[in-house]
Amino acid sequence: MEAAPSWESFEEFLALTGEFQSQMIMSGDVIQSMFADEE
Repeated sequence: MEAAPSWESFEEFLALTGEFQSQMIMSGDVIQSMFADEE
């Protein structure tokens, strides 16, 4: 591990977190729709 991450790995990190956030948002929408159907 390098002491300071390079911009390249930082951009990769942002890309991974961006994908993770979009997945969380999509799963959140699914969960909300499931609860909405129950009411």
